[in-house]
Amino acid sequence: MMNMCRLRWLCVMVAVTLVASGAALAQQTGARGPRGRGGMQPLSLQDAVKQLKLTGEQAEKAAAILKADAEARQKLNQEMRAAVQGEDQAARTAVRDKVRALDAKTKVQLGAFLTREQKARLERMTGPGGGFDRFVDMVEKVSLTAEQKTKVAEAIKAADADAAAKADEAPRIYQEAAAKITALLTDEQKAKLNQLRQAQMLEAQVDRMLENVALTAEQKAKVQTLLEKAQKDAAAAEDAQARRAVTQKLMESIRNDVLSEEQRSKLPAPRTRG
Repeated sequence: MMNMCRLRWLCVMVAVTLVASGAALAQQTGARGPRGRGGMQPLSLQDAVKQLKLTGEQAEKAAAILKADAEARQKLNQEMRAAVQGEDQAARTAVRDKVRALDAKTKVQLGAFLTREQKARLERMTGPGGGFDRFVDMVEKVSLTAEQKTKVAEAIKAADADAAAKADEAPRIYQEAAAKITALLTDEQKAKLNQLRQAQMLEAQVDRMLENVALTAEQKAKVQTLLEKAQKDAAAAEDAQARRAVTQKLMESIRNDVLSEEQRSKLPAPRTRG
């Protein structure tokens, strides 16, 4: 049975992960994006910018902005940790407000040098519908037939048109589009899609957990080995409870077996009981 110390640490990790992913908090508070979720979380600003194919000059400017964003977000992580441990709902709400303000500020700064297409994609990936893009990317990796590719393209085009006309309903529209696309797949393709989803979710959780930790090359290799094993274990898991156990084991292995004491101090730590 999980002891209270571990349970406390896991609860804090969930809350701080939300701070690390400002888009996830925006989704909870009703922020709008061009695409609906499709049942998946959007990307954090840090992760989304990596997908924009920036020029050298843009990358240099973005690095400075994202460094300041990460430092500010780390402080908010600490505030959220204290709020969660103190069971202070008002403080948690205040942190979420600060995260929304930080997201808006960083997007404005990035928007000053991004192209129109890059800004649109950034909004799409970090809005409540950011997950739909990743969903489509994963679907394209399950060996679609020519007929399936045509039908998937039609579903995406129709969803884009509907969401453009009904922005407030975009999350529902894209979630329904994702369901329609999934229904086009064979059982074998659905199984592969689920494996890709689990693998991506685990990788995203690890990235967010270690966002403020500088790893050595050796540590990175160890984390990658643990991640790949966890992805295989998650794919073989029989139910959600088993997958949660895989995630818990992965996070604890990284925390206890890979990181130094100094590095662990930058992560949400379990509260000790006196």
